[in-house]
Amino acid sequence: MRLSRALPLLLMLLALGCAPPPKDPAVQACEALTSAVSRGDTAGLWGLLTPASQRALLTRMRLDPSAPAAEVLPRLMPRGDARFDLDIATRARLIDGAGRRRVVEAPLAGARWRFEVEEIQGAWRVDLMSAAPQR
Repeated sequence: MRLSRALPLLLMLLALGCAPPPKDPAVQACEALTSAVSRGDTAGLWGLLTPASQRALLTRMRLDPSAPAAEVLPRLMPRGDARFDLDIATRARLIDGAGRRRVVEAPLAGARWRFEVEEIQGAWRVDLMSAAPQR
């Protein structure tokens, strides 16, 4: 009788012990960035970039830093021939770091890339300008 009462609790504890560990927030930020690109969510993409990446993109697009979002966002999406791996969620991994700056490696456009990811005011942001392909 006692075993039948304890069995649900035992099963719940066993299930919790077997659950995969939570993903690192830096990995989640890279996954969210790729997901935003694949959905065409330019506002989501912009919000996941570090301020330095945002400034660098504005400079490359020859836009004033105070340009309104309505002018910036339509110009963010990649060329039509760009290819993005949709399996980044299962293949992105933390390479280095445990503090507020981390390095994540993820598949993108047919290659493995490393991205620096930084925690800024409680949110994890991807430094797109740090991206480097790996051999």
